[in-house]
Amino acid sequence: MTSRLRVRPPRRGRTRGRGVCQVTTGDHRDDNGFTLLELIIVVAIVPIVVAAIGVGLVAVFTIQGSVSNRLSDSADAQMVSSNFVQDIQSSLLITTDDAAAQCGTGTQLLGLEWNLNQATSTYQTVVSYVEVKVGSLYLLEREYCANGPSSTPSGSRTISFDVSPVCTAPNTPVHCQAPPTLYPGSANDQALAGWTGTQPVTNVHFPIYEPQSKYTFSLWAVPADSSPPSTAGSPIVVATNTTCGFAATQGGTVANGTYAKHLCFVDFSSYNATKAAAPACQEMVAGIPGGFTLSFCMSESGNQPMFASALPTYPEAFLGNTLTNGDGTKAPFYTALGCPDSTPAVTSTGGPTPSCIKPAMYQTNTTFGPTNTIVVTNINVTTVTGAPATGWEFVSADAETTDSNETLTWTSNAPMALLPNAPGSPYGDTCNNLPNWNGPQGSGTDQIVCQSGAQETSATKTGTPMVEALAPTTMTVSMKGAGLEGVAIGLLLS
Repeated sequence: MTSRLRVRPPRRGRTRGRGVCQVTTGDHRDDNGFTLLELIIVVAIVPIVVAAIGVGLVAVFTIQGSVSNRLSDSADAQMVSSNFVQDIQSSLLITTDDAAAQCGTGTQLLGLEWNLNQATSTYQTVVSYVEVKVGSLYLLEREYCANGPSSTPSGSRTISFDVSPVCTAPNTPVHCQAPPTLYPGSANDQALAGWTGTQPVTNVHFPIYEPQSKYTFSLWAVPADSSPPSTAGSPIVVATNTTCGFAATQGGTVANGTYAKHLCFVDFSSYNATKAAAPACQEMVAGIPGGFTLSFCMSESGNQPMFASALPTYPEAFLGNTLTNGDGTKAPFYTALGCPDSTPAVTSTGGPTPSCIKPAMYQTNTTFGPTNTIVVTNINVTTVTGAPATGWEFVSADAETTDSNETLTWTSNAPMALLPNAPGSPYGDTCNNLPNWNGPQGSGTDQIVCQSGAQETSATKTGTPMVEALAPTTMTVSMKGAGLEGVAIGLLLS
């Protein structure tokens, strides 16, 4: 398309020069500058846009600190959690008492111990969660000691950089950092008063409030040593920590106790006095030949310590010893417990072959008249498939002698009866003969007492009291010694 040339006449009016003839191309107008209306619109809109941008920037800068704090607090939560769960699972002793022995310095919120030194009976690994104040901030630190409690930790690590001050009465703020809570309540009360075993602990709850961001998180963990009661017939734990041994019969050719092929005695070599100290209890899980598993929790209390012992506990004891027949020959009575079955039950001199395990819980000190009580709870027996076993009996026996002024008392939640030493011989000449048994001839009762009279001496006995209960869940043995007393625990399979 070709442009049309148009000649515009000069404007009218006064001019200083001659008229100018302008030549334009097309229909375009001369649009130099802004109109008044456009300027008014721009002036009105620009402040609104600038204000909106400013508000956005202010909002971004305002939340930047909060976002930074929340990111930091989230990292703290992950760090605390990763340490807390592993420490709780490892622990054997626990405390929430800020006055208890600790690792490092600061206000102790939680103390944990494990890794027992058998030589010193003290725990080597100590971990304390402590709060310290740095400037205006309160930090949560994990202090680690490798050789027992110490003010100089082997390692220290800040695991939270923002926690509330420790709760103190009576001026406790709304948000303050309290120590963890243990469940059940009885375990929590014990932990608040000092060190206590972790076995009764079913859960540990540690809530943390971080004031800078008002961020709250909670930690939960369960000690691996915890063993809640089991009623389903399955073992308390999968792994065994002890065994159960039969008496050697040299391939079944030697009579070594009436039930030598069916009565298995528990090995207490793994007994730990600290873990078993009442009101806590030590878990025992024994693998039994044939694929069965016996599990229970054993608690011990008394005025003198006890220890695990092999049989016979001393030369005049009957269990694990040899008895003299009328012709002067020696007959074994559950000797060589836990040894290979080919082991001779009697030595070449006619004496008993000692047990290869430690089936007896034995008193230690005769000076103060030892009294001890063993409480066995959560008794379960399962088959190789984990199903509840049937037809088994829980057995306990005098592993020493009951002499003058000594007493053995058994109680159970299932009726008990005597397990005879041999056919026609319930318990020999011990327990001052039958009339002193508590209950109708010691049969079908929830309590059996063996008490010797003044005429009893330490002469070699011709028997020992053995009690049995059909599938009980609890059994208690109380011992009063003038010299020493001992007890063995076993499982009689049908």
